[in-house]
Amino acid sequence: MLAIISMIILLVAIVAFMSAPNGWDALTYHMSRVYFWHQNHSIDHYPTVDWRQLFYQPFSSFVHLHFQILTGTDRFAALTSWFSFLGLILGISLIGVMLGLSRRGQILAGFCAVTIPTAIVEASGVRGDPVAAFWLVCFVSFLLLFRKNPAFIYVFIMGLILGVGALTKGTFTISCAPFVVWFLGMAYRPYRWRRWLGALLVMGSLALVLNAGFFSRNMLLAGDIVDTEHVGQNAPVCLNSDPRLWISNILRTTAAQLATPVKPLNRLVLNFVEQTHSWMGISMIDPRNTYTKIMFAMNVSTYEDNVTNFLQMILLIAGLVIVFFHAPRFRNTPLILYLGIVIFSYDVTVSVMKWSHHFTRYVLPLGVLGMIVVPVAVDKILQKGKNFVLFALILTLTCTATPYVFKNNLRRLVSGHKQTVFTASRRELYFLNDLSVLEAYTQAIQQLPPGCLQIGLYMGLFDWDYPLAVMLREELGRDVRIEHVNPAAFSPAQYPLGDFKPCAVITRAYQEDRLYVAGYEFEKIQEISKGAVYRQKIKEPIQEKK
Repeated sequence: MLAIISMIILLVAIVAFMSAPNGWDALTYHMSRVYFWHQNHSIDHYPTVDWRQLFYQPFSSFVHLHFQILTGTDRFAALTSWFSFLGLILGISLIGVMLGLSRRGQILAGFCAVTIPTAIVEASGVRGDPVAAFWLVCFVSFLLLFRKNPAFIYVFIMGLILGVGALTKGTFTISCAPFVVWFLGMAYRPYRWRRWLGALLVMGSLALVLNAGFFSRNMLLAGDIVDTEHVGQNAPVCLNSDPRLWISNILRTTAAQLATPVKPLNRLVLNFVEQTHSWMGISMIDPRNTYTKIMFAMNVSTYEDNVTNFLQMILLIAGLVIVFFHAPRFRNTPLILYLGIVIFSYDVTVSVMKWSHHFTRYVLPLGVLGMIVVPVAVDKILQKGKNFVLFALILTLTCTATPYVFKNNLRRLVSGHKQTVFTASRRELYFLNDLSVLEAYTQAIQQLPPGCLQIGLYMGLFDWDYPLAVMLREELGRDVRIEHVNPAAFSPAQYPLGDFKPCAVITRAYQEDRLYVAGYEFEKIQEISKGAVYRQKIKEPIQEKK
């Protein structure tokens, strides 16, 4: 198990280092804001068309920013997720120690965690899910350490973890809430009222202080911690009291993990989900609990947005059945309580958010924490001398994890007919989602006026501004300045670097002969795929036209 764990970690590290940030969210806001912070020498909010660059939790992007400043490249950006992946394995093993697992059980817990397909695929990208999962595992680890020794230093550390986790991803706060309640109940007996209130105050204050900068920037811009007028209406939050909607989210999230290449089995699960919704009298695309009316489907993919964890879900369900069946004979009360809170946290997380296929990513932290149940169940079976169960489990988990290690849809190590991280150029790696965009961006840069170093971007919400910015800096040098010239109404009016007078504008989804931005008129030089390149027509400002 240790050899396989080491091999998976090493191979994923190679993928993370050799690849480029190329997930859809990485190209639209994760790495985009890193670029603009770096250019602006400031993490202040700036004019942009994408509200996610401003209002989504920034901790992971802060780490990417440090890597980029120190190295001058984004080659190390994915190491944030990879180090978190490594931390998950160490953390779940430590939790196993706290819950009384044997050495074999601790290693098996780490082995189950390292073979989770979602964890493998995301460990070589730049999304915040592995980082949020790492912080939750850290919080639970110190929570269990506190149970054994209620020293106040653990309260301090948990406050820091709570703050950084909340600064990493919004779902962390939801998933962590049940564990915070567990801590409050656990701390009352040794601390009593005064120290208990002091612990609560310290933990809350530390979490608030670590988020104060992010909150204050949002308050200054939007008058709220989150821009509820614009962002709130797009937020995937389901705060409806109808229990049928909660059951629907839990059922769809769990069923989606059961997708396999066996289509009759997928159809059987899909029919069950459809019939259950029909019996409850609600739609499977109810806008109250479904984000943008996404249809439920059973798909198997190595693409990071659609990865499913069939075997892990089966093991989790089977393990829980075995453990709770033996619960009356268990003397390990903390383990039963731990598993109960993991299940409750899973239910809360999927219930208070609108359902989408991204739920696989959102519940990754709880999937890792739930893997503790596997070695516990295996120990119960192996007490009867059935050692072949362990060998079969190791072999099966290894085989099912292999495609996600070697054939990640966007970051392949090997392939007979598709580009890999070794055969594709660095520039091509950015555009593996759609290579036609690379051709359009290359053509646009070739049409820019000579000596033009102030480039405006006229883009939509989901257009890839980051790889274009990288290409412009590579071609024109570090003196180039790039800004959005059609910022959304909720973004700042002023650029952190001062007035911006673009000499050229690159557009997406706009191809008219004239373009009016920043008080200047621009004329079209060349059409590109789904866009065009414009140059400034006159030097004097004119009255802005719509």
